[in-house]
Amino acid sequence: VQGLKAYKNIKDAPDDIDLVIVAIAARFVVETLKICVDKNVKSCMIFSSGFAEMDEEGEQLQNEIANIARESGMAIVGPNCQGIANFENRSVTSFSTAFVEGELVTGSSAILSQSGAVAAMVYDMQIKQGTGIKYWASTGNEVDLNTAKLANYILEEDDDVNVIQMYIESIRNTTDMIKLGEKSKE
Repeated sequence: VQGLKAYKNIKDAPDDIDLVIVAIAARFVVETLKICVDKNVKSCMIFSSGFAEMDEEGEQLQNEIANIARESGMAIVGPNCQGIANFENRSVTSFSTAFVEGELVTGSSAILSQSGAVAAMVYDMQIKQGTGIKYWASTGNEVDLNTAKLANYILEEDDDVNVIQMYIESIRNTTDMIKLGEKSKE
């Protein structure tokens, strides 16, 4: 595909993949994640929807995804997310339409949001003001990685970021949020 080697199935791909983007029907996601664990995939981003935001069956699937993340150590963003972007290294793993126009302008802030629509809106407002960002994330249902965990990572690892903008619909992991609150006192 576009000059790069492609595989018909994740089973055919080499082991030790850094990131797999999952964009398939919800009913196939758990099986795909189990294959990813067998292939020693380090992280998965699940664009697919149809989980706890839909019904009880979706919630059960989402709980299975959370168990896979916890038991395997594979980092999972989502499900029902729009992805993550790092403007400094020009890595955009997102299907958000926010990035289709104009250049990626690197700045000193981060936008972290459970809602992809809100993340896109805040990005658009910031770009119109002529201000760039460094990180952008839409975390969706947050079975594993969440906005607070990402904010903690940024605070620990990146002295260049001086503003973190967060939109949180619910707090699923109070430990990460408390840790973030304690850091903000420092």
